[in-house]
Amino acid sequence: MCYVEIVDSALKELEAEYSVLTSELSAADIAISDYYHRLEFGDEKIGFFNSKTRLKELKELLTKRRIIKEELAQVGSMKANLKDRSARADEARKQRLGN
Repeated sequence: MCYVEIVDSALKELEAEYSVLTSELSAADIAISDYYHRLEFGDEKIGFFNSKTRLKELKELLTKRRIIKEELAQVGSMKANLKDRSARADEARKQRLGN
């Protein structure tokens, strides 16, 4: 297995992880939207005694979303960089081998 195939394999893994993270981000967005709707339209009144709990729940949802977005950005950057480098290395290898 040549190095280009190894890089391509790593790229496929990054693309799979990117897809998983995209799905997780979508699920986190839906969870936050649902939470906002429960707060807005729910039967429970928000008062002094339960507001701290509600804020803590919302903060947990938003923190989870932020963590997913940060990882998604890192994986996306690695994926783009690796794709570019892989294409260049493959082209150089083909030129060297005369293909």
